[in-house]
Amino acid sequence: MLKFHGLNESESGEETKDEEAVLTIEAKEDNAICLHNEALSLVTSGEKRRALFKFNEVLDSPFVKEVCQSTSKDPSHTLAEQLQYSCYKNIATLLEEEEKFSDALDCYIYAVEIDKTDASTWYKLGKLALKLRDFQLARKAFEEGFTATPSFWPCLDQLITLLFAIFDYVSCLYYIKAAFKMDPTFLKGHAIRDAIVKDQPTIKEDLPSMFNDVSGLWDTYPCDEGLVHSFMEEALSLRKLRFQVPPMEPAKQATLIVDQPTFLALCHSLIEYYDSLTSNPDGRSFSDIIKVKLKSEAPLLISSQPSSDTPSEVEDTDLQVILMVIL
Repeated sequence: MLKFHGLNESESGEETKDEEAVLTIEAKEDNAICLHNEALSLVTSGEKRRALFKFNEVLDSPFVKEVCQSTSKDPSHTLAEQLQYSCYKNIATLLEEEEKFSDALDCYIYAVEIDKTDASTWYKLGKLALKLRDFQLARKAFEEGFTATPSFWPCLDQLITLLFAIFDYVSCLYYIKAAFKMDPTFLKGHAIRDAIVKDQPTIKEDLPSMFNDVSGLWDTYPCDEGLVHSFMEEALSLRKLRFQVPPMEPAKQATLIVDQPTFLALCHSLIEYYDSLTSNPDGRSFSDIIKVKLKSEAPLLISSQPSSDTPSEVEDTDLQVILMVIL
């Protein structure tokens, strides 16, 4: 029996599959957008913990994960990156409000890696880096923010203060000059410029060999003494903070149980403790003080024929010293 097939049957089948794929992507896209809008609504209504979870749902959504992993640069990819950027930026803000500064810093970094053109995000990253005393990262953030939008004053203002605080006077004057081009009456620029010249008088003579154009940099402008004092107090307090040793948290104490009074048993216990610490820290750290104890039922056999100078028991402090040597 003869069977006939349409000439375009295979083509129409492929078209149907393509259409189904497009519909699937669109459905995933709509779902991600809805989740994102729900998260923004939760932030507006003050339900910030729920918003945090909802933003993470967007990041874990099939649309964002699948599209961002692809190499194509179609409109769907652009939308997925926009959603990803918005989520990381909002999550960072929420974590910062909860004083989870390290996690917030990571999210700001993820955000600027996706979109380097938003000066406000660079500014928030720089301010948080200052709070965590990461002056190098703060400088990088403020510089990138200035590059993205030179007219965004918060980045330029903070960058000038920071560069003065870390004694990079040449770079500081470079950005003061850039500020004077936009606003010759920039009072902080005048105050810090005068402080630099007072601290390093020869820089006025050396600068022409470093800059092609220094016009406008040395123009004077009357500035209120109270404002000058507040500008310098901010910069000098930042300088002082840079050289302060951050306070250390008091060391915690943990107990390590050893089955037998042998180095082999001690090593096994240390390895188990290390594996536990790396897989699930649970508030513990490598700087904790570890008190080593023997199991109460373990026989303490130091020697088959103990002499007078052989201790009858091993003190905890002795085992702590052994532990420190091994670590």
